[in-house]
Amino acid sequence: MSAMKPLLVGALSMGALLLGTLPAMAGENEEAMPLPGASTSLVTTSAAPNPAPKPPLIEQLETLVVDLQMPSETDAPIRVFWFEQGASEPTPADYARMAGLELKGDEPVETRSLSELLDQPATEQAWMSEDDKKTARRFADLRAFLNANFAEIEVLSFGTTQKQIVVAGRIENGFAGLVTLVVET
Repeated sequence: MSAMKPLLVGALSMGALLLGTLPAMAGENEEAMPLPGASTSLVTTSAAPNPAPKPPLIEQLETLVVDLQMPSETDAPIRVFWFEQGASEPTPADYARMAGLELKGDEPVETRSLSELLDQPATEQAWMSEDDKKTARRFADLRAFLNANFAEIEVLSFGTTQKQIVVAGRIENGFAGLVTLVVET
């Protein structure tokens, strides 16, 4: 996996504040940056942009998550990542590296379904404001897009209370997905 080279790590809106470096792949110093308005942090990486053009699928995914935040005790931004073809059967640790996460060796990993992660925020309720309903529809669109365009989708949760979430899957010519943070107490 150390030979895997990132093409691009998409940083959107406030997600740009979360980018650091990944020592395991780039040999540089790590950096954890706090989420805006929160005491939690998401440790991620940034890679030098590759001159290769961004696939249209990734551009569409980035558009779907602009200003979209994962609801939890800390509403965290959602960031897109993608890599050229790499491992044929990525492990959870491989997906974490692809997403730019810096993990502790003993960090617990849980597997969830995409439905477990997105059904609740994608469901409109009668009591919701129009803005809340619009956000629910955006989550429903995101869920539908992932299901329609990604194969072998995995949702991985790293950590205990502050969980770094990676939604990853196979796309043509590689892997792509989302990374965010949820706080569950």
